[in-house]
Amino acid sequence: MSQSTQELGTLVETDEQGGGRDSYEIVVAEDDAFMMAIVREVLERDGFRIVAEARDADEALEAALRHRPHVMLLEVDLPGDGIAASQAIRSQIPEARIAMLAGFSAEDDVFRAIDAGANGYLLKSTAQGRLPSALKAVARGETALPRAVTERLVREMRAAQSAQRTPEHGGVNRALRYLPRFLKHFYRRVRARMPVSAAWSSARHRMRAYR
Repeated sequence: MSQSTQELGTLVETDEQGGGRDSYEIVVAEDDAFMMAIVREVLERDGFRIVAEARDADEALEAALRHRPHVMLLEVDLPGDGIAASQAIRSQIPEARIAMLAGFSAEDDVFRAIDAGANGYLLKSTAQGRLPSALKAVARGETALPRAVTERLVREMRAAQSAQRTPEHGGVNRALRYLPRFLKHFYRRVRARMPVSAAWSSARHRMRAYR
């Protein structure tokens, strides 16, 4: 598979310092046998230990409860709904680190997945590229999203600041300067299980303090 131009953007600071773990235990939930074989080969080659494979949402939840892996990879279109499985897992294992796996980057699905407790949204086109490094980042406490979504965040932040600027202030440059603070506040609220829309509004409100 060729690597897509929609690469991943790791946006959030790590919760833990370092990240020198040699290997990671992972549960993979994917109902397509061909895709599962690709993911298995790529991850095992990079030192991951797949402790369980699941074919539907119920099996994913059962595997999460049984193995408590360092990270989980759930297919979005998993029978029973992969995003719903993410929410069920996080409700029973709040500290779970979960990445969704999708064939394409649909913004509604991305934000629905984040709202359900997922820590990453990875594209199948990264399976032979950055998938292992992205999953390690998620396991360490970072959030990995498709580049298209990070670009949307940048655009919206620029637009919000540009609309508020006065002639004596460079709105776009100011927006870029405060973007890391905006994203940090936004993702902290999302991780605290605040709905995405509320987290976005909260981050925008916080940015007014830096004007």
